[in-house]
Amino acid sequence: MTEKEETDAKQAPKKNLNQGHRSRMRKRYLTCGFSGFQEHEILELLLFYALPRVNTNPIAHQLLKEFHSLAGVLDADPVELQKIPGVREQAAIFLNMLPELFRYYQLSKETEQENRKQLEIDRASFMATHLQHLYTGVQREQVAVLLLDNSLQIIQECFLSEGSVTISTLSIRSIAELAFKYQAACVILAHNHPGGSASPSQEDCYVTKQVYTGLQYLNVTLEDHYIIGKNAVISMREHGFWETLL
Repeated sequence: MTEKEETDAKQAPKKNLNQGHRSRMRKRYLTCGFSGFQEHEILELLLFYALPRVNTNPIAHQLLKEFHSLAGVLDADPVELQKIPGVREQAAIFLNMLPELFRYYQLSKETEQENRKQLEIDRASFMATHLQHLYTGVQREQVAVLLLDNSLQIIQECFLSEGSVTISTLSIRSIAELAFKYQAACVILAHNHPGGSASPSQEDCYVTKQVYTGLQYLNVTLEDHYIIGKNAVISMREHGFWETLL
């Protein structure tokens, strides 16, 4: 090699062995989450977003060496975190915020679940009262379909047939056509037991299952089936029957 070639080789930019490493780490996370990641890799990936132009791999290893675990790092005082070479104030605060973020996330999820549960209770109570009013004075068995939007608000309600509920008295196609006509997101089926118990019969269960399955093929959701008795209204979903459908 000539002297010039040696000089050019020394001056040529060295190949970055870590080129594309961050992209591969992010892609790996997007593919399978943190599954298969070791603790230092999790820390390394987290630090990407606090130290955008720094090799975070040795920093992650040093953090674990000092604080013994991922939990130990996240629970550490920000002042202590900054004693690790390469950990600046921004990165220390970022890591310290994560446990607080997790706590607020869990509280938010619990509140969301409680609100949803209360909404379901309120909706069931409203629907029971509404159906009692709808069937006031109805002396014979009748089947009704309630058409609802995405917010489960009633768009339209129709009586379909008279007589006991059997698969022969209900037309799944007719229910689907009503849903398409009124652009309903889902439907509620209802029928009454004049002078009798609101408890679902075997025939009620059979018909509900057939309607539920049939509407699924037509991309229509059967949200519930209510039975209106002499002194009570029963939701078959709340009664536990829906668990047999899912």
